[in-house]
Amino acid sequence: MNPIFSAIVFTTVWATTQTEILMVSPLAKIRAMNSHSATGTEATTDTTEAETDRALGDRLVKGKLPNELLFVPDFDFSEQSFQKFVQKYLGKVPLQKTLKQPHDFLKLLGAVIEQEDREPYLSLLVDKTHSLPQNYAPKDLVPLKNYPMLKLAGKELQLRAPVIPDLLKMNEAAKADGVSLSLGSAYRSFSYQFDVFRHYVGREGLHAANRYSAKPGKSQHQLGLALDFFPISQAFAGTAAGNWLLANALQYGFSLSYPEGREATTGYIYEPWHYRYVGPLIAKLIALYFQGSQQEFFSFWNQAAAELKQHYIPESKRS
Repeated sequence: MNPIFSAIVFTTVWATTQTEILMVSPLAKIRAMNSHSATGTEATTDTTEAETDRALGDRLVKGKLPNELLFVPDFDFSEQSFQKFVQKYLGKVPLQKTLKQPHDFLKLLGAVIEQEDREPYLSLLVDKTHSLPQNYAPKDLVPLKNYPMLKLAGKELQLRAPVIPDLLKMNEAAKADGVSLSLGSAYRSFSYQFDVFRHYVGREGLHAANRYSAKPGKSQHQLGLALDFFPISQAFAGTAAGNWLLANALQYGFSLSYPEGREATTGYIYEPWHYRYVGPLIAKLIALYFQGSQQEFFSFWNQAAAELKQHYIPESKRS
């Protein structure tokens, strides 16, 4: 596994709302079963939420599920329908962890659903088979030259405004560790990417160019969320900046788009310099449930989001 994912520790704290439950939930039943002694005495209340979650996770993994609602106020999944959902959309490795941590997984997904209403571009899949229209251009692009604390190796660099606060935090954190981050490329229009791709095709041929350069409309740069750090070459992986980003970028919402050894999944060779801003929520999901693979998360979201939203209960409709 890439060292970035073992270097990052995420702590999830969930608040439990003390509301009157009009039906006995499966969580309450499990709590009662786990706390009931062998002599048949009344159930105690000292079973922790973590123990209860583990018990539910064990039942999900073993597949012995009643058709009852999961004790997650954000969704109306039954235990059976949730198991079918993750089996349908997730691979074997994330499947087991998701079934073991259903509450954490669903709460993060619920937060992404809410976020998508405000910032839909953060969860938008752009790759070799999912394109942006030719006229797609963010309205909130900000010139990076407005921030003199950033080191710019390219000209006229721009990013979407919501990216800037976390970029500045990451830049300051790198400086505090004695590392200098240099930005080589950011937003690119459809027409600019057309010229870039045509240049590489003319230099090395279509097959070679297609392994490391995106066709126009298929570039993350057009989203206004992608950054190429300088130097834009394989040598970047061995630099102090390359190593620092690999270990720390996810903490600030930046995800390595094309990791080493993932060309079969991403369609591109290893690009240690290319990061996409996905925001803290999606970064946490990528690290915890998708083996650190940005492509796997976005592919999952692109396929599963519509069904997931059908089960989602907005906060205004929760009892």
